[in-house]
Amino acid sequence: MSLLETACPHCGKSMVFSPIDYINTEERPEMIQKVRDGEAFVSICGHCGKKS
Repeated sequence: MSLLETACPHCGKSMVFSPIDYINTEERPEMIQKVRDGEAFVSICGHCGKKS
């Protein structure tokens, strides 16, 4: 997986995250619910702690 850097929409400071390119729910069945509730697509800023 590659790392991406962007600015936090809440505090404006730099945040680095690893985007999910592919989810195989047969190998990782715990991801089914995370995709359904959106948790799989959330990043948490290391500076302000807010979710994006």
